[in-house]
Amino acid sequence: MPAARLDDFSDRLSPMLVKELRQGLRARTFIAVFLALQALLALILLSAASAASYDSAGMTITRIIFLFFSLAVLVIQPLRGIGAVAAEIKAGTIDLMVLTRLSAWRIVFGKWIALVSQSARLLTAIIPYLILRYFFVEMDLLAELLLLATVFLCSMLLTAVTVGMSASSSVLIRGILPVLGSPILVFMILGFCLSGGIEELIDFFTFSDPDSPLVFGSCLALGLYLAWSALDFGA
Repeated sequence: MPAARLDDFSDRLSPMLVKELRQGLRARTFIAVFLALQALLALILLSAASAASYDSAGMTITRIIFLFFSLAVLVIQPLRGIGAVAAEIKAGTIDLMVLTRLSAWRIVFGKWIALVSQSARLLTAIIPYLILRYFFVEMDLLAELLLLATVFLCSMLLTAVTVGMSASSSVLIRGILPVLGSPILVFMILGFCLSGGIEELIDFFTFSDPDSPLVFGSCLALGLYLAWSALDFGA
């Protein structure tokens, strides 16, 4: 039945991706992050809208949205990839995956794309809050959407790094480095969102400077190469 097909994943999708998505979307970590993000954004945005002046409420909402979204997809989601491959090796289920004729690349890629898909679910969940920005001062829609997409691309890169490192036999590489790097990343996010860095980034994505598209394209190409290298290391 067509209605029944909508309740399950398509058979055309990779079985590794389907397995990871089913487990990931039911995981307590993802559910807690998703519900907490919704609750905090709803509560704080309503408070900011009522407390801030009409002129400053729009930028206050933008800062809050990018703060919580960045913490969710740049810190929490990549940390979930630390045990992506290591958990399968420790449980002895990696051999069963190989017996299913899944290549090493498909196994690693499936785990990575499953985490990225969950981050994309968080991205779509905050779009209504960004629309709320229209009720206040004017906004540069294209620049803010590009900044939102860039944060998501950075999340894809960091997730690829942690998933790739999860295949390492060294506990130092697999666990300690990401855990030590997370507080530094948290302080950087707080600094950008609370000290006016968001306004500078939005101004950069207006591409008013002729060199801005070249810088953005170079960083994008470098990020894609690093993500591919990390996944290749894991495979």
